[in-house]
Amino acid sequence: PRLLTSQRVRVDTNAIDDGGGLVAVQLGLNGIFADPEPYYDSYRWRLPAVAGRHELAVRYTDRAGNTSTVT
Repeated sequence: PRLLTSQRVRVDTNAIDDGGGLVAVQLGLNGIFADPEPYYDSYRWRLPAVAGRHELAVRYTDRAGNTSTVT
């Protein structure tokens, strides 16, 4: 875990898929994922104002519909 001093974070999502390219990303917070978005290299995110541990995750989807999640 990393101690953060700000609610705003930058999530670097650089990834490569040898099977044809990434097309979508879903950002997740504490096990709840947002709707899919187009794939970009990074995203800015605002964490909840609640102090304590939070688990961030990124779910990648490629053109073939395969998914991979990094937490």
